[in-house]
Amino acid sequence: MTQHTQDTTAAYMERARALTSMKRRAVDEIIKSRGGTQMTHVAVQRKAATILGQLAASINVRAGDARHLVKMYERFEEFEMRAELESLFGIADLQLLAIETDEAVKAAIQMKRADMNLTGAAITTRLRNQPPRSREIRKNK
Repeated sequence: MTQHTQDTTAAYMERARALTSMKRRAVDEIIKSRGGTQMTHVAVQRKAATILGQLAASINVRAGDARHLVKMYERFEEFEMRAELESLFGIADLQLLAIETDEAVKAAIQMKRADMNLTGAAITTRLRNQPPRSREIRKNK
């Protein structure tokens, strides 16, 4: 994704949306095809990833970058605070946050609001150092 460093987070998310749509169409076509009925879920996903890589190359996006964008978009596609998330964080930070729970992402948004100079890496470090929520609940009971 380094080749598009001037792009905004919104532009990346639009590119991610388009790539996700391409991947979903590829999965649908693979499943509809005769081979799709005989393939495992993993095999279908792998074949779709290969097709996605080829489609991504046609729009000057590396296959690995396309996979990351799709994973990130699938993670935040229906997230209730997506607009705010996109306005506060860059694409690299969103990729770091994509593996976090909704609760952790909401905490990251609060941290970023409190200090706009915080990087995604600093926020993830802070999130890692917070005690797990379930332990807090057990202690309070």
